[in-house]
Amino acid sequence: MQVGLRISHREKNPISDRALLFAFFAAGVSAAYFGSVQLSLFSEPRLFFSGLMAGVLLFSASLLGAYLLPLAAMLLGAFTEQTAMGTAALWRSEHMLDLPTFAPGLILVPIFFLAAVHGMAVTSAVQGAMQRGSPTARTVFQRELAVVFVFVLMSFAAIFFFY
Repeated sequence: MQVGLRISHREKNPISDRALLFAFFAAGVSAAYFGSVQLSLFSEPRLFFSGLMAGVLLFSASLLGAYLLPLAAMLLGAFTEQTAMGTAALWRSEHMLDLPTFAPGLILVPIFFLAAVHGMAVTSAVQGAMQRGSPTARTVFQRELAVVFVFVLMSFAAIFFFY
């Protein structure tokens, strides 16, 4: 009698992916706040968010997704901090809140985290499927990749609605 292996990355260690992504996001925020990162890549937010979310979708199905998704979270942290600093500077100088620049981040940052956490589960399932060839890993891969795809579509809708 063959016993199926149960692969559920989130059940083994439920906080590790979330904590890792948040730590890299916080590192990106710190790098932007202390001035060590000033990227011109952030000048076009629509292009940045579209590329970031397309990267999440591509990195999720990759064996390197566990390394590339945290780097994407770091880029998002730097972008978010630069946007917040620009909004705060505008408020201090002109007492004007630039809501159209700041508001999309309130929607896109949580969607990114949802997609990235499920993307880390997809990467784990791909690694499990490659190591064991288990049908359970393939099922987890297909289910989690579908969830990532839904969140990426939601983010694209938000990107094109707000920008």
